[in-house]
Amino acid sequence: MLIEEQVTANLKNGVNTCFDCLRLLAEATARLTELNLQTVGATLTHGQSNALNALSAGGTRDRAAAQATFIAQAADTGQAYTRQLFDLVSASQAGFMRIVQTQGETYHQRMQALLDDVGKYAPAASEAAMTAWNPALTASSNALAGTLETPRQPGTANAERDLETADAAAAKAVRRTLERASQSAKR
Repeated sequence: MLIEEQVTANLKNGVNTCFDCLRLLAEATARLTELNLQTVGATLTHGQSNALNALSAGGTRDRAAAQATFIAQAADTGQAYTRQLFDLVSASQAGFMRIVQTQGETYHQRMQALLDDVGKYAPAASEAAMTAWNPALTASSNALAGTLETPRQPGTANAERDLETADAAAAKAVRRTLERASQSAKR
């Protein structure tokens, strides 16, 4: 391959990669915006419904029940939002990792082609050195892929565990609030 063709191929690959990343970012931003709008809409609907119920409530007991209902709905909405946000971030991260992995594979193929080209024109005595480059190239490519994947796995597991802990704590807090509201309503 001529040097001009190699440079052009590298530039095209860089432009394609850049636009793949931008496309992924735009899609993630659109999904986040949609999620935010859905959450705000649900919160406003619940708030309006509960405000009307509280205003039409006959006594303290009914108002406390309406307030407890609003708190439970807000907690549920918050938990659903957090879950969906986590899924969105995980999917975006996986998309970026696919792009990086594809670039790593392309780099490996180019380096292999370069070594093959150099090997064709190298002196006969350098054959052993050229042969040693192939396993080194494969090992470095595998190490790069492992390095990119390894930090993502514990981070994702930790985030999911933290999310489950937060969900459990929020559910417990809502139960306590509902119990208090029902106890105060009985008085």
